[in-house]
Amino acid sequence: MLAARRCVVRNIYKALWSPVPSSAAFGAFPAAGNTGGSSAICGFQVGYNWQFAPTWVAGIEGDWSWANAGSSFNQPWVVNPGGAAVSGSFTSMSSTLDWVSSLRARLGYLVLPNLMAYGTAGGAWGKVDYAASNFAPGTPGYATSTAFSSTQGGWVAGGGLEWMIRPNWLLRGEYLYYSLNGSPTVAAGSASAPGFPSGYSWSNTNVSVARAALSYKF
Repeated sequence: MLAARRCVVRNIYKALWSPVPSSAAFGAFPAAGNTGGSSAICGFQVGYNWQFAPTWVAGIEGDWSWANAGSSFNQPWVVNPGGAAVSGSFTSMSSTLDWVSSLRARLGYLVLPNLMAYGTAGGAWGKVDYAASNFAPGTPGYATSTAFSSTQGGWVAGGGLEWMIRPNWLLRGEYLYYSLNGSPTVAAGSASAPGFPSGYSWSNTNVSVARAALSYKF
């Protein structure tokens, strides 16, 4: 079975800037925000199905999808103590899901001769791009930045309906939930204040995908 897909993906990230060695020593409060987002994605899948009883079907599938889901936040520094915003300062953090893939088992039940309901679960992988920077004016000013990519593993589970629209053509609609295990934390230093670096961290990646697929059965 070979298929092409069009999908909608939404990922959820939380990002945090932590002044080091402490908020009070640094003189600024931490900054946190959401860097998740939605996008349309597309890809392909291959698999094998085995009908082992009149109404039961088992199978295995592998898939890969391109994505561009993510966003950023930008916040001014807030003085600790006092709570006043620092004019001209900012902390910016972002994350973007580049691609996601999986290898899954599938078990289906034929509710009609040409319509199958199924559940699926297995291993998952994805690539995420991260970036962060901050700045505060002064003499000298303070500035840090970092950018990197991470390929992460985890699990995926979901289900859907598959309809045989022609003898060798299958149309499906399904939902998949991916949980990728990656919560990177990095420290970036400023040449003007080597004893006061910035700590940047992101949460694990959780991805929801709703998609339709047209498959050809060999």
